[in-house]
Amino acid sequence: MTTGPVVSDLIDSYGPSMALLGLHGAPHQLPWTTARKNYYPFTGYPTYMIDGLDDSWHGSSPWEFWDDDTDDRLAITTDVTIELRAVQGATPEERDITATVCIESGGTGKSMRIYIAEVLDGYPATAHNFIRNGLRQVAATEDIILASDTCTDVTRTLTLDATSLASLEDMSFICWAQDDLISGLAEVFQATQLDWPLHTDTIFSDGFESEDTTEWSMTSP
Repeated sequence: MTTGPVVSDLIDSYGPSMALLGLHGAPHQLPWTTARKNYYPFTGYPTYMIDGLDDSWHGSSPWEFWDDDTDDRLAITTDVTIELRAVQGATPEERDITATVCIESGGTGKSMRIYIAEVLDGYPATAHNFIRNGLRQVAATEDIILASDTCTDVTRTLTLDATSLASLEDMSFICWAQDDLISGLAEVFQATQLDWPLHTDTIFSDGFESEDTTEWSMTSP
């Protein structure tokens, strides 16, 4: 059994409760992947890191334990929220992604490192395995400090290549807020995934949000 179907089942089973980032070795290993392997106490493939803390390796059959380990972590509450949205940038290839990161009222102030990445289903393509959420690129990180009941926006522009543009329906953006440790096991406080079709900054275009009702009209039934 290969891990690809197991990862796919995890994504399908947990839905929006999970944002899973797939990193792969040679020949599809990106420089950021190498840096990430060196960041964690990487023990070999497959390694399943849960919220940056739990290396759910478990010997030769790790998938038998992944569901239980994931459930255990999901039962732990967090005071961090992330709202992710994206719009087309200055060119057809660019996407401007904004993450609104908050600490809820009554939460604990903390410093966090914000990551924004592009992932693609079916990448890398292999003859025996369908890959989900394969990493394509990661934007420059940003370190933030938030107090309880405060928010901040982090915006990055990512340029999509021909592979991603040809498969927009399989593309997603993932954002996560992680402890800003130099290395080691750094807790991920929150993560979210934005799938295609992407959200826009404007939900209503009729002045509803701004309370400008000058263009409204009323029709009696």
